Parts: sequence; C-alpha cells; structure tokens
Amino acid sequence: MRGINKIKRCMKKLAAAALALCLAAMAGMFVAPVAAEAAQSLELNRWYEVSMQNNVTTDYTFVMPSKGYLYAEVQPVSYVHNETKELCGYWSREYKITANNRLYEEVVDNESADGAGAYKTWTSKNYAFKKGTRVTLSVTADDSYDYYTGTFRIRIVSKAVKNFETENNNSKAKADALKVKKTYTGCLMTGDTDWFVFKAPKDGHYRVLVSLPDSQSYEMKATTYKGNKKLSENNIVNLSGWKKQFNGSLKKGEKVYVKISRQDFALYHKEQHLKYQIKVKSV
Repeated sequence: MRGINKIKRCMKKLAAAALALCLAAMAGMFVAPVAAEAAQSLELNRWYEVSMQNNVTTDYTFVMPSKGYLYAEVQPVSYVHNETKELCGYWSREYKITANNRLYEEVVDNESADGAGAYKTWTSKNYAFKKGTRVTLSVTADDSYDYYTGTFRIRIVSKAVKNFETENNNSKAKADALKVKKTYTGCLMTGDTDWFVFKAPKDGHYRVLVSLPDSQSYEMKATTYKGNKKLSENNIVNLSGWKKQFNGSLKKGEKVYVKISRQDFALYHKEQHLKYQIKVKSV
C-alpha cells in the first residue's frame, strides 16, 4: 500500500511539472500588452503587442547586434472608442528613429486600412550601427481626439549577413579589410561613409568592383585611392551591375582603398538606406 501511495505522489509531481512546462511554453508564444507611458526595451525578431493612448509618444529601445543590419516594423491593429473596438483608417501615426543623439528617420504615416480591413505595416529604413549601439523607435498615434486607445504590433527585425561591413568603418584608419574571392555587403545610412581596404597578398593583377543591387536604393559615390593617391571617383546607380573601381597591378603589400559615400538626403526622403556590395578579383 505504501508503494502505491508513493507512486501516486510521484505521478502528481510529474503532472504538476509537465503543466508548469506547458504554461511556460505558452507564455513564450504570446506577448502581454505594454504600457504606453513607459519606455520599453525590445528583443530582436520578436513581435510585441502594445496599447497606446492617442496623442502620447512612446519610446522603444533596442540594441544593435554584432553582425548585419536591422529595421523596425509597426502594424496598427485596432483602436477602442467609447469602449467599442473598431478599425480606423484615418489615424495618423508618426515614427522616429534616433541613435547617438541624432535623428535618422522621421515619418508621418497616413495610410488607411486596406480592403481586407487591416492596417498596412510600416517598415523603417535599414540600419547598421556599431555593435552595442542603443537605438530608439518613437511612436506617436496622432489625431484630433484624445480619447482613443490603440493597439499596435511592433517588431525589430535583425538580419545577419555573411561578410557584412563592420561599423565604425567611417575612416581610412578603420577601413574594413577585403579579401580575394569574397563578396562584402554594406548598409550606407544617411550621412554615413564606409571605407574598405585591399592589401595585395602577392604580386599580381587585381580588380576591385562595386555594385548597388537594391532596387529601393538610388545612387552612391565610390572613390578609390592607391595609398594616399586618389585614382577615381564614380557615381554608382542602382541595378547597373558591377562597376570597376580599380583594375591594375599591385606589388605584395600595396594597398587600395575604396570610400563609399552618398548624398545626405533629407530625413523625409522615402529612399531606403543603401545596401551595396564590394569584391576583389585576381585577374
């Protein structure tokens, strides 16, 4: 009899443990609404559902990972008016992206709901800051009335890319090293400058090429130096293929630098931050 009771107690403990694990797993699948008044720190690649009162600005912060780039997504879901949950196609939303005490993006989104009755998702520009940089997304639901409470879904999407540029490569002294037979990707933000350097591993003929394959990008500038001597300066237009920046002989240890820069477009410009590529070939 004692053995049977002992078995029953063990079974109860196992059942309780299984229930606790199940509840924990379910909790990980859902995100509780976040109070609109307090700044929130967001994990990457996770949807958050938040409640926000009209005409209140809420800050959400996130940290730049070690590799790749990221962008923000905000999806208005619904609003509550006089205790009634409704969809509203006239609610204006304002989004701002700031980092390092600088405003990088400011957008007023007046998009109404689509034909299916759901709001369109706003997507920010792409961003590539130095690892550990704290970035802030500010969201304001703006309208002429102050008694709305809206529900939003927010996600910070992080994309890890092989051979991605390393910030801060904003000067010749901190240029990213290029190697033969590898293609490198970079994200050129507003006011940004990216530097790359190729050091010849042996005597030979080499070719440095740059492209702007992103259809959402438009134009950038590539300036090439051999040591301290400026060799060329070219405008690279999107979808125009690989463009030669250097094509010549190098002795072992000689260096070729490439500076990628762009026109500092207004914050309200709809163009994405440029995603470009650079590579070196041994000819």
